[in-house]
Amino acid sequence: MTVNDLKKDHQSSARRAFLLIFMAVFWVVALNSCGIKVRIRKMMGIKQIIKVFVSQKVNQNSAIAMDLVFVFDEQLMDKLREMPSKEWFEKREQIKRDYLVGVGIDTLEREWVPGQIVPDIKLKLKPKAKGALIFAKYSIPGAHRFVIDPVRSVEIHLNETDFEVKRIK
Repeated sequence: MTVNDLKKDHQSSARRAFLLIFMAVFWVVALNSCGIKVRIRKMMGIKQIIKVFVSQKVNQNSAIAMDLVFVFDEQLMDKLREMPSKEWFEKREQIKRDYLVGVGIDTLEREWVPGQIVPDIKLKLKPKAKGALIFAKYSIPGAHRFVIDPVRSVEIHLNETDFEVKRIK
């Protein structure tokens, strides 16, 4: 083997190493940026878990309606981000007519009484959702709205006069 052969071997090995590193970096970036992790979680049957805790004094000791809204339309998401819950509950049916359920919007509508024990809600992941919101229908004025990640599990605490949301790790 000559010196030139050794140089060519070394150059081709360096090229192969560079290409392998480049491809590895490319795939890591591509997989993380395209929401592929969510799609893989969905294919594996992993569900989004919603835990709801209803206070004994919720909504001044009255039943409370709560909607979890998945939004697939960016313009609608912008509108809903600004909409107080009272307006959402007044316009909900028309919004669902204007934005096809399952295409533009998807809703989970529930109502609970004070102190009710709520079993965990397990939902199929919605990787194409632009966002998700929770609206709670309290009898006192306020926004009573919370924007959440559409594929993360959350814990919702419906308290006496408002609610709080915590991400489940």
